Amino acid sequence: MARLVLLSGGAVAGGDVDGDGFDDLFVGTFYEATTAPQSAIPRIMGDERYPGHLAARARIFEARAKEAWNILKDVDGVHVNCPSGAFYLTVLFEDGSLSSGQTLGIDKPDVRQVVEDLVAGAPNDRRFVYHLLGATGICVVPLTGFCC
Repeated sequence: MARLVLLSGGAVAGGDVDGDGFDDLFVGTFYEATTAPQSAIPRIMGDERYPGHLAARARIFEARAKEAWNILKDVDGVHVNCPSGAFYLTVLFEDGSLSSGQTLGIDKPDVRQVVEDLVAGAPNDRRFVYHLLGATGICVVPLTGFCC
């Protein structure tokens, strides 16, 4: 029998979809993995030290956002806005700044091959993202993933 579990954020996971019991195990594990952190939230946020901790973290993220913005704001072919509030730094490349022939140096041949396989026929921003990950370990999200 199919079972649905409402998860945080309104996500729904189905259980035992094909009757083998494995899906049920997955949903139970996922539920347990989210229940413990959720039950700790009131205790953490209720601690008298929490407001100071939150303010310190906000200052750290603000400094990181400004650092990234300062590095990228003067790069030719790039438009970037300094984030405020949430730490979402969106970098827009001008048309023609990226091309299907561009690559970044990926030292490990096996990683380079995986990246090349992943980017075959991909939009240029996705190519850049995978090359950046393979070359530096920096993981970012291409805007085409958001239908932009």
